[in-house]
Amino acid sequence: MRFILLLAILSVFSAKSQVSEKLTKYEFYMYSMYNFWQPQHNTELYEYDTLGRLIKMNSVSERDSVFDKRINEYIYNLNGLLDSTKLYFFDFTTGNYNLRFFTKYYYNANLLCDSVLTWDLSLTGSNPTGRVINNYDSNNFISEITNYSPIDSTRTNWFADGQLSYLNRTDGKPLQHIQKNGIYDNGNQVWQSLTKLDYVYNTLGLVDTTTAFDWVYDENMNFYWQKNATVINSFNGDDSLITVSDYRDSYTNNPPSPLPYTIKNLYYDANNFKIKEDFSVWQTYLNGYEDSGYTEFIRQTNGRLDTTKTYSPDSSNNYVMMYKCIYTYETDSLTNPNNGNVDFVLYPNPADNNVNLEFQNSTNRIIQLFNQYGVLVKYIFSTDSIVAIDISNLPSGIYIVNINDGVVASSTTLYKQ
Repeated sequence: MRFILLLAILSVFSAKSQVSEKLTKYEFYMYSMYNFWQPQHNTELYEYDTLGRLIKMNSVSERDSVFDKRINEYIYNLNGLLDSTKLYFFDFTTGNYNLRFFTKYYYNANLLCDSVLTWDLSLTGSNPTGRVINNYDSNNFISEITNYSPIDSTRTNWFADGQLSYLNRTDGKPLQHIQKNGIYDNGNQVWQSLTKLDYVYNTLGLVDTTTAFDWVYDENMNFYWQKNATVINSFNGDDSLITVSDYRDSYTNNPPSPLPYTIKNLYYDANNFKIKEDFSVWQTYLNGYEDSGYTEFIRQTNGRLDTTKTYSPDSSNNYVMMYKCIYTYETDSLTNPNNGNVDFVLYPNPADNNVNLEFQNSTNRIIQLFNQYGVLVKYIFSTDSIVAIDISNLPSGIYIVNINDGVVASSTTLYKQ
């Protein structure tokens, strides 16, 4: 089961004046069998307010000649926190956008989102159709994310159908997380573990090894954790990810030890911007690795990502371009009339592997990264005036960087290339 952490996007932009390069358009194209470029999957348009907060995402997707059009709206409260979101679907019969989902965010005294309610407006009744409860440990690090579903159509009683639990380091980085599946059995709440991930970090605080386990049972119905994969990351002298090796324990076509099942290599230019990424998979019938293709990252003179092109080998082992993505930006100056002090600086932006947050002083801070759908992807506790954040494993796209020192909540937008 897939769980989405619908946490707040804390959004008081704290700089007096800051130049921003905002991603305003993302286009994805696939090369069709008719030998021309055509839009496939998604085109997204982004809109922001004067504080640089994302307020609208307009998306159009097309697959097998079937179109889908949606609008996501983001509404903020007077404290600068995300108050609610609205998701509209386009009705091709009437030519109108109709509101389908409404999501409301609630916060605790520490300005952390502790619950989220969602309404599916296509269903009758005024009660919510989805609920997420977030629990935090004594250091305000996320410890549990529990998803609830209604037991019956009245939606007055709920049961927990899924949970992610976290064991964190003292700096907030996860050491382990366990995914559980919840079952409502004759009025009883029953939990069953599904998967577990263990993390090991290097001396720089970067993830060195990730080990994955499945919750399985033997012939005597004794349950235990069975290791199924180990992912090992390698970094260059600039702390940039250069190799991801995936070792599988249960695959029948595993390569001979100590070779990994899959290998991903990343390449950089002299300024440490990623310019290429390739991927290969072990194939037993070849007694070697099969090239699965590569992606080129084409950049502008300032390092900002302009276009990506993905190539795959054809039957003759010639590389053929299959996909391309185009990024469009807009440069402007953001001004916050409520604050005359620069509280932090984020650089570089756009970023590829690492991004830095520089503050005017050292104090306890919680730093959170959310993607454009409100999913928490990074959670950091720091007392340093300069904080380096590893984003090498994050997909390209828009992220919100939130800073909370217990007094002021601030945020800005980060673009991952």
